[in-house]
Amino acid sequence: NFVAEGGQVEAVKQIQNVNGIARTTANFVSAEPRPVDGRITITAYALGEESFIDLNGNNAYDLGEPFQDLGNVFKDRYFDGFYDPAIDEFVPLTINNSSACVVPTNPLLFLDASIPSMSAATATAPGTCDAVWSGAGQVYVRRAAETVLSTSGSRPVWNKPADSRLLGAGSSVKLQVKSDPAAAGATDIYRLVAGDTLCSASVAGTFSFLVGDANPGRPKANFVNPLNDYDQFPRLNPMAAGTTVSASSPTTGVSAATVAGSPVPSTTQVSGATVSYNFTDLTVFDAIVAITFTSPVSGTSTSTTVRVVRGASATAAGCP
Repeated sequence: NFVAEGGQVEAVKQIQNVNGIARTTANFVSAEPRPVDGRITITAYALGEESFIDLNGNNAYDLGEPFQDLGNVFKDRYFDGFYDPAIDEFVPLTINNSSACVVPTNPLLFLDASIPSMSAATATAPGTCDAVWSGAGQVYVRRAAETVLSTSGSRPVWNKPADSRLLGAGSSVKLQVKSDPAAAGATDIYRLVAGDTLCSASVAGTFSFLVGDANPGRPKANFVNPLNDYDQFPRLNPMAAGTTVSASSPTTGVSAATVAGSPVPSTTQVSGATVSYNFTDLTVFDAIVAITFTSPVSGTSTSTTVRVVRGASATAAGCP
């Protein structure tokens, strides 16, 4: 069985024995609904048995051996390993499962976001385990993965910490880098690349940035204005795999090119790119570098510019 918080996934597939291994494959396609942060959690589950450490090597569970106590499967929308009753749907087991889950004693059995289990005996996440090892057919084994529905548009930002050569004219944005916007340290201030100014001490050089997509992101805690407050917490999402990053300069006597980061790799984390510039005409001190991001499927292109100044122009612009 497969469930997803967005897009479309084949719901039920028959397991087949392929070279002695039970397996199945389900197709997922991007479609509505699309979460505002662009990230989709997909969960697969099937009847099975709880993992355990076979301490005596008899290939069977014996009382006292450490095991992985599993509760209800839930659709972990934030992919953070914590059940949120306001947004996370769950699949109940049919056995006696009202107890708090046994905490694994062996790190090999620890749960994380890839093994969603309603485990805590609290008001928000009631205990849904039976507190004993469950054999074949008595529990759902499960695995969750997160993928990104990247936008065709770009939102490049300077990597943190910011380049000391930046003049500081670009606007700042809070990027969601942890799963809980309300958590301490959940946000970091990044600068938008668009329209920023780079101070150059030489006639040639490079600068690097993150090739982020334009997904608006998750809301901050207690948000009032949905549009503006979503926008304050965009995720560090990558652009679509295969997106090309090109650079040029409309300024006569200046050249620019992408030296790294194109095309964008297939990844769930934002990737970086590096652009070079070269003042081939030494009488030029102020230039524009244009960066274009082209989506591989739709062919949609979005561009941004960076101003590069040096010499007398850098002094006039207020560079350090």
